[in-house]
Amino acid sequence: MWRPTLASNHRPTVSAALFDLLFNISAAIRVVPPTCNNIAATASRRHTPANRVDKVLTLQDRRTLGYAEYGNPKGFPLLYLHGFPSSRLEGSAFDDIAWRRNLRIIEPDRPGYGLSAFQPNRRILDYLEDTQSLADH
Repeated sequence: MWRPTLASNHRPTVSAALFDLLFNISAAIRVVPPTCNNIAATASRRHTPANRVDKVLTLQDRRTLGYAEYGNPKGFPLLYLHGFPSSRLEGSAFDDIAWRRNLRIIEPDRPGYGLSAFQPNRRILDYLEDTQSLADH
């Protein structure tokens, strides 16, 4: 099971988390070679089927976590976390490039957005447990 580690004196910040996300996306795109050099060949994949966009995971506390998948279902997994105010549908903009780069983009809705249940009294760091459950799924 994947488990993040933080030094005891380290306090994660939004800018540090954003930097980590962008770094990991750019690293994945550089590492995973394109599977198709012909852009026209991937244009027909622009419309992701509903069974890949409207997925729901039931979490341990019985809340639901909605998510979508874009790109190659067997590609290198990449977790994409949307910002405010958006949803799991934002990742559709990356569907074509994900196919070309052999990536499987997994994009969950934040609590209270889209298909994800609202979580009262939540902290930003609570979302880590939700995304960890999705990664383990």
